[in-house]
Amino acid sequence: MKNVIVLICFLFVSTFSFGQSFEGHLMYDLEYEGESSYLFSSMFPDSYTMKIKEDKSKLQMEGGMMSSFVGNFITNQSEKSSYMLMPSQKKAYKIKHSEDGLEKDRGKFEVVKMDGTEKIAGYNCTKYKVVVKMKNEEFITNIWASEDLDIKMPEIQSDQSFFKTYEEIEGFPVKIEQDMAKMNMPFSLTIVLKEAKETSIDDSEFEVPSDFEIIDGMPNLKNMMMGK
Repeated sequence: MKNVIVLICFLFVSTFSFGQSFEGHLMYDLEYEGESSYLFSSMFPDSYTMKIKEDKSKLQMEGGMMSSFVGNFITNQSEKSSYMLMPSQKKAYKIKHSEDGLEKDRGKFEVVKMDGTEKIAGYNCTKYKVVVKMKNEEFITNIWASEDLDIKMPEIQSDQSFFKTYEEIEGFPVKIEQDMAKMNMPFSLTIVLKEAKETSIDDSEFEVPSDFEIIDGMPNLKNMMMGK
C-alpha cells in the first residue's frame, strides 16, 4: 500500500512541478480499468484539481476513500518537499523529494518518443513511453504531452533528480497511463486533463495551516486507514 501511495504522489508531483510560467488550476479525471478495478476505484480518488503558482502547487482530491482521510498535497519546489495534509487529525506529513521513493533508488530511465499525434481535451499531444528499470523490474508509464499549453518545466539542477527524466518530454503532460500490475494491483490508472484555466491564486493556498502539526516522512498507512 505504501508503494502505491508513493507512486501516486510521484505521478502528481512530477507531472505538476512544471508550472513556473502558469498560474491557475488544472482539473483532471482518474480512470481505473482491469481486473478488480472497481475495488480500487472505491479506494482512490476519481478526480482532482491542481492549483499552480510559480514553483508551488496544491492537489485537492475528490472521491474515494483516500480523499476522506488524506486532504490535500502541497508541493514547494524551492523547498524540494511536499506536504500530505490530514485535516481530520490536523497533521501535515513533510515528504522530502529525496526520500520515500521520490528520488531514492530511482533506477534507470529511458524516454521514447512515439510516432504520430493525438488530440486529447482539445490539445494536440505526442505520446512518450517512459521505461523505469529498477531492481530487475521494468515499470512503463505512457505520457501524452502537448506544447499547446503554456506551462513550462523548471530548470533541473541535479542529475539525480527524479524529475530529470521529464526534460526529454516536449510539452506538458495531458494524459498519463500507468499499469499497476507490477505492484500486485491488477488494474491500470489513467489520469486525463479535463480543464486548464489561468486565474489568480492566493499565496495562502500553499501554506500549511498554523494549527497543524508537521511530521517528517510518510505516515503509518495502517494507522491512517484506522484514523489514528
